[in-house]
Amino acid sequence: RLRLEFINSTAESGWPAEANPPFLLENLRAIKAKHTALCSQVKEIAASQKESMESIRNSLSSVMELINHLQQATDVEVQPLTESEQQSVELLASQTTREVRVHSTKI
Repeated sequence: RLRLEFINSTAESGWPAEANPPFLLENLRAIKAKHTALCSQVKEIAASQKESMESIRNSLSSVMELINHLQQATDVEVQPLTESEQQSVELLASQTTREVRVHSTKI
């Protein structure tokens, strides 16, 4: 009944239908539901991204260990890393350290 009164009073006062409170509440509920769904999707994407990065780091670490082992076993001298390669290694190491710190503070 109250809803009907709002609709009628809105129409009588010349306000657009979108301005009546019941309509606004319905829109707000729909927006909240969409926001909740989007937040859930963002959490899933973030978890997948974190899992992918961890897999990449683990693979890279294994490859680096294998290369070091092969270098030592074969006495082969490898050229030092280029500046770009060194920056990549440092960036990867800093991200790993930062994630470990963030993870440990959450525990």
